Amino acid sequence: MGKIREYNKEFPLEESVKAAIQYCIEKDILRQFLKEHSSEVINMLTEDITVEELAAVRYEEGREDERKNVMELLSQGFSVEELKQLLTQT
Repeated sequence: MGKIREYNKEFPLEESVKAAIQYCIEKDILRQFLKEHSSEVINMLTEDITVEELAAVRYEEGREDERKNVMELLSQGFSVEELKQLLTQT
C-alpha cells in the first residue's frame, strides 16, 4: 500500500495501483501471483468490492477451471466412470 500512496501523489488511483503492481513484479515481490491476478487486484483496490464478493468470484473461477479440466479429460478418452473415480480420490 505504501507504493500505491506514493504513486497516488502524482497519478489517479487506478494508475497508481497499476504502477505499484509493475514495481512489485520488477522487484520480484509476489511476481507470479501478480502476473496471474493483477486485474483482480486492480479491481479489488479501485472498486468497492467486499471480501465475500471476491471469494464468490474466485469460487466461480475455480468451478470454470474444473469444468475445463473435465472437458479436457473427456476429450482425451477418459470415461465418465473414470472421471468419477479421479474426482473422489482425495
